Amino acid sequence: MKLSWGNDRYELDAGNGLVTQAEVDRLNAAYTCVGWCPSDPGLEANDYIYFDASGAFGTVGTHQDDFDELYAERLRPMLDGSPARQTFSEIVLAALGNPYGSRVV
Repeated sequence: MKLSWGNDRYELDAGNGLVTQAEVDRLNAAYTCVGWCPSDPGLEANDYIYFDASGAFGTVGTHQDDFDELYAERLRPMLDGSPARQTFSEIVLAALGNPYGSRVV
């Protein structure tokens, strides 16, 4: 996720008091991000495409100004279990149907 913001999202760095190193390590071990798709015209929001250890795919959407929501409502629950329930094809088709999805990275 940091890569999509030029590796400059302090909120995702452990030690800033927002996330712990243990949480970052657990998320990185459980999920692999394979790309992202802009989800607003101002390029301030993305849907991140990932897969889990079982090979199921999912997306995590966030806006650059809503880290608290991203952490509390999407990342934190992912520590307790994977919400991934889609195939890669389903994710790509949904992204292509998004008016900003033609820029899947």
